[in-house]
Amino acid sequence: MRRAGSIFAVVLATLVTLLTGATLYVEHAEWTGAIRTYDHDDPHPGPPFRMIRQTRLAGLGGYHVHPAVVSGGRARDFSADIPPATRRILVVGKSMVVGTPYVKYGSIPDWIGAELSLRFPELHFEVINLAEGGHQSSWAYEMAKAAYKVNADLLLVAFGGDDETLGMRPAWRQRLDSWNLARLADQTYRRQCRPNLFPRIEMSPEYTRQFREIYEGQIADLARRAASAPFPTIFATVPINWKYDCHGGESGVEFSAEAAHIRQQAEQAEAAGDGTKAKALYRKLVETERCHRTRPSDNDFIRSLTRSPRVSVIDWEAIVDAVGPAGMADPTMFVDVSHMTWRAYALIGEATAQFLIDQKLLGLADEPLPPPSVEDIRVKYGWTEFPVGEPWQGQGYEK
Repeated sequence: MRRAGSIFAVVLATLVTLLTGATLYVEHAEWTGAIRTYDHDDPHPGPPFRMIRQTRLAGLGGYHVHPAVVSGGRARDFSADIPPATRRILVVGKSMVVGTPYVKYGSIPDWIGAELSLRFPELHFEVINLAEGGHQSSWAYEMAKAAYKVNADLLLVAFGGDDETLGMRPAWRQRLDSWNLARLADQTYRRQCRPNLFPRIEMSPEYTRQFREIYEGQIADLARRAASAPFPTIFATVPINWKYDCHGGESGVEFSAEAAHIRQQAEQAEAAGDGTKAKALYRKLVETERCHRTRPSDNDFIRSLTRSPRVSVIDWEAIVDAVGPAGMADPTMFVDVSHMTWRAYALIGEATAQFLIDQKLLGLADEPLPPPSVEDIRVKYGWTEFPVGEPWQGQGYEK
């Protein structure tokens, strides 16, 4: 019996050693970019165990962001210490904040940094894009938690709810997904044996309720953490293209009779000049759509957060709506329900920079230079063309 127990202990120790070694090897290979255990086509992959890790940059301390988070080829390495005469802003969100559909520049962090740099030329601004694209809100939530461990002056959080069109995995599966060997095995299995393992589903009311609960819990937890964080946090609402046709466009599902009737009423109210009624009806229409129905309530929850010296709220939705006809976002500023053209990102960048100045969140001078024009920024930074990298926009440049 003892002999059998000893053999079992040796086998178990050997297995643990092999799995630990394989885990560390795969982790190192993934962090260096040699392999990927994440695929952007995965329906709901769990976030990495570590979103940000400490590293060495030019012999000094620094941070390295997990390669699965990197989007558009942007580097995600930055120093541990903030250089003199520098303000560091961390921006966390989903694909809209990354700058989709732009592959190089044109994101909200790009425009915020450009605005501040031209208004305070004596300072340097590091606006670090820690946003991620193609995943659910749990990724952004984990990234925001990791950001509080980084040396910074401000955190800007901007992501909507977990309202994707693909099924949520159970909690045990999400925890398993944080193990790189499990992800590697899962990816291999699905690619070779079950490519359609996670089909699209219909968004039932119960499913939508779960999405909303998850999102509100994530934001509430971040707000609690922000209250005792070493630097302030700004929560932003997400602009909505109120007239976006998710049924006929993105999902290819025909309008129900109810949705078609609501849309007709909204169009009639808009034509009659009743913007308030029209927007209320368009909102109702968004809330009936399969893919994005939680977005209005997500924004309402952000607005309800209790403000404090460490917690602020900026209403990006209202900023974009304010320049549109009848108090609704101009559809020409969007490419879908929330991804926008660079012109909308420029608008948000200018408003956010002014918000930081007005709220005195970065210890900035009371009398900055006047706001630059969009053309001033484009000339200064050479942004004469905006490389586009998503299929819905086509390959090429948007000027």
